[in-house]
Amino acid sequence: MNQAIIIDATAANRAPLIQQLQSIQPYQIHQYRDVNEAQKLLGRPVVYTGLIFLNWSASVAPLMDFVQELRQYNQEACLIVLVSHVTLEDMRVLMPLGIDQILLRPFTMKQLKDKIAAAELFRLQVKSENLLKPQDSTFEAKTEMITEKFYKVHLAGWLSDNCILPEIKPAEGNDSTLFIKCDYLRGITSVGTRAWLLWLKMLGAAGFFRFELENLHPQILMQASSVPGFIPTNGSINSFYLMYWCPATNEEREFKFVRGKDYATDQMRIPEEIEATHSGKTQIYELDNSVERHLKFFKGSIEFIKRIKVE
Repeated sequence: MNQAIIIDATAANRAPLIQQLQSIQPYQIHQYRDVNEAQKLLGRPVVYTGLIFLNWSASVAPLMDFVQELRQYNQEACLIVLVSHVTLEDMRVLMPLGIDQILLRPFTMKQLKDKIAAAELFRLQVKSENLLKPQDSTFEAKTEMITEKFYKVHLAGWLSDNCILPEIKPAEGNDSTLFIKCDYLRGITSVGTRAWLLWLKMLGAAGFFRFELENLHPQILMQASSVPGFIPTNGSINSFYLMYWCPATNEEREFKFVRGKDYATDQMRIPEEIEATHSGKTQIYELDNSVERHLKFFKGSIEFIKRIKVE
């Protein structure tokens, strides 16, 4: 990338950043005082694909709208937010929106270069994930109210950019539970993960105090185990699948584990082998060697046992 946009109301902030950028490489730099001016001159939606440096000020609402609109239509631009101070809560708000990096003022030339490199790498990852998405990847979300305090949402497809997660507002105040059924959710990209984190935060603000995740396939379980906040502090996984492989037939098969039946709050027993019948024949399925990475979400003790038989 050899283009850069700086959106900052203060010329004294823009000048040193311009100097540092020009020291890195000869960027073509455009300056705007605020997001309204940037949108007016760049057009809407913003299709610019270079670096964008955005000063995070007290006027949060227009900045959030700008970021959300940018990411809805533009997955190419690298967005780096400049802040004078940042809290953990700020991070939780900023990152799911579609921001690539946060740069804390004052910063050194090395810190600036590192942030640019990290942002560009993340955008390449997003592009790669979008290219590798399966063709049958249409995302769907269907919501149903079980009672006034219990709701259920069914997710299907591939959660990525341009996917809209449903707004759900419980009828009965701040003590409702949402069951998130992931039976047909087959994958989540990096952008989709950020959307997921923001969605859970919005649902919590709307009045849900409990989240129950069900039927997570291995790809989704990996995200749940590796991304902080994917399972909120007031949430749990009620059921999930693990991948097993049969050496005799070279067949892969997912087996389901259910809370209360196969594991409890503080203890889980995982078989290294499963004896199961398939097409009238009894086969032995071996546990995928990488399974421990899928189970990092579980905070209790995990015991691996030799073999179980399932019908």
